[in-house]
Amino acid sequence: MQHRNVDRVVAARDARHRDRHDHFHTRIAQRLSFVAAHARGGERRERAGGVPDDRDVPGVEVCVIRKAVEGLRDIPHTSVLRVSSLYDTDPVGDLDQPAYLNAVAWLESELDARTLLWHLLLIEKRMGRVRSQRWGPRSIDLDLLFHGDSIIDEPDLQVPHPEAHRRAFVLHPMLELDPDFVHPSIHETVKKMVKKLDPTPSVRKGGRFWY
Repeated sequence: MQHRNVDRVVAARDARHRDRHDHFHTRIAQRLSFVAAHARGGERRERAGGVPDDRDVPGVEVCVIRKAVEGLRDIPHTSVLRVSSLYDTDPVGDLDQPAYLNAVAWLESELDARTLLWHLLLIEKRMGRVRSQRWGPRSIDLDLLFHGDSIIDEPDLQVPHPEAHRRAFVLHPMLELDPDFVHPSIHETVKKMVKKLDPTPSVRKGGRFWY
């Protein structure tokens, strides 16, 4: 009888520990966000034979990304955990524009999705972004890709980003940061989503981003 009572106490203690553990990880997961930063590039240099030269990343665009990341670090109650490498990407939509430099930042924030988006738009505005044309040229673009496991579908706020699972310039940087992250809507990991991309995507990995 005494052994059975001890077993019950241990089982109850383990159950409470699992509950605290699950609650902790659920709370942390809800606070983790991914933000994509896109900076307009210059003319792409080429090697012999017309092959894009990815060895050198244009310095101006790197500075733009760096300034955007500094803005992310200044958001209240928010920390930048990691930033991916830089990726040179062909434009989407209006193709008559330079290539873009892309990176994804992994944040931990106590802010809700709408407040976090407001801060992203404020950073864009301070950096001279004017939202006049969808997929048109812009000096900086900050997209809230994911906000933990939140699913929000409102006219001015959609989380996860509706195109995140289709875009190589989003998924390849995220593959560096958290390959096992699960898309809240389609329930697939980043690794699985990457495998569904075009085998010859229009993204080229550049140098590591130092911040």
